[in-house]
Parts: sequence; C-alpha cells; structure tokens
Amino acid sequence: MPKGISKAQFRLRKIAEFLDESNRIEGIDYEPKLFHEALVYPEGIGILHIDNSVRAFHLVEDFCKEPMTIDRVLQVHAAQMKDVLPSAGSFRTKQVYVGAHTPPKAEVVPMLMDQWVQDFNDSDVETVTFLGTKNIKSALDLHYAFEHIHPFIDGNGRVGRLLWAWDQLRHDRNVIPLLDVYAPLVGNNFYDKRREYYRQLQNYHEKR
Repeated sequence: MPKGISKAQFRLRKIAEFLDESNRIEGIDYEPKLFHEALVYPEGIGILHIDNSVRAFHLVEDFCKEPMTIDRVLQVHAAQMKDVLPSAGSFRTKQVYVGAHTPPKAEVVPMLMDQWVQDFNDSDVETVTFLGTKNIKSALDLHYAFEHIHPFIDGNGRVGRLLWAWDQLRHDRNVIPLLDVYAPLVGNNFYDKRREYYRQLQNYHEKR
C-alpha cells in the first residue's frame, strides 16, 4: 500500500480503478476522484452508466458474504442497467450474437445460470463441475463461463466483472482491475490488456 494513504482510501482507490476500467472496456470513459475518503464522479458523458455502476457495486458489497443466488444476479443487473435497458433485471428471451461468439439459446439460459450459481457457491471446493465437465477452478474461469452464457441482452460484461469482484470480496481481497490479470502477459497498456482479455474470452468460447 502506498505511504501516506489510509487503508480506507486505498480500498476506495482500487474500487474506483476497477469501476473505471470496467466502463472503459465498454467505451464509457470518465475519471473518478478520491475526496475525503469518498468517490466523486464528475457530471458529463456516461454519468448514468457511472452512477449505475456505483449502485451495482454497493449491492455486491452488501451481498458478498451471502450465497450467490439467481435473484441477486438479477438485482445486480437491474442496478447496472437501470434506465438504460427496458429488460434490466431479466434474462434475455431471444438469441444474441457477440462478435464471433454465438451464446446458448435463450430457453436454456435459466438452466445454465442455475448451474453457474451452484458452481460459484461451490468454487471453494478444489474442483467443481460446469455442465458435467470438471473445468471451473478459478474466479477467472467463472467469469469466462458467465460471459459465455451471456444471460442478458446487454450489460453482460459489466455485470460479469461485478460478479468477479464479488468473488474477491467474499475472500476479503482488495478488488483490483480485472485487466491487471493480463499485465504479466502483455504489459500495462489498457488497450493491450483489453485485447488479451477478449482473446482469452474467445479461446474459452471456442473450447465449449
């Protein structure tokens, strides 16, 4: 932890970096500021998305010591997509396409998400199952699995990263920007890390 900064300030700074990065991945750019141990977000472009991200993160903080449930996933999505998406807080009901990835059919999303929630809650176990195969062993794998299901019309990336943060919080870790995971591979440039993140996601899709 840097000298001259309290634990509370350091924690808030990492949360601000995490939320900043998650929105930047989606093309929503802003600069959160730390002021008297509180996060301050400027008015301007994307402010609705930013406010929603903070609201959704607070929900994750409230929930993180409790079991993951479908209802809690839906609440996080509803908070993140409030006043942005009419179907906020509901699973998608039609087929979507995400670049080269074709997510599972809408009618199987509830079943897949039931399994995902079980896997999340069981992920402290050395090896858990996903759709009958022993392949989820880490929070990052769980994140990839969530993005593979793509349970919502929109907001999947930000919600998936919030649920990744949930996993960090339930283990009493500081939340760090998810793209930092890829820095040892590609360095600290945001765009290089984002490119690697998408490459790894696509690799996951192709193996399913």
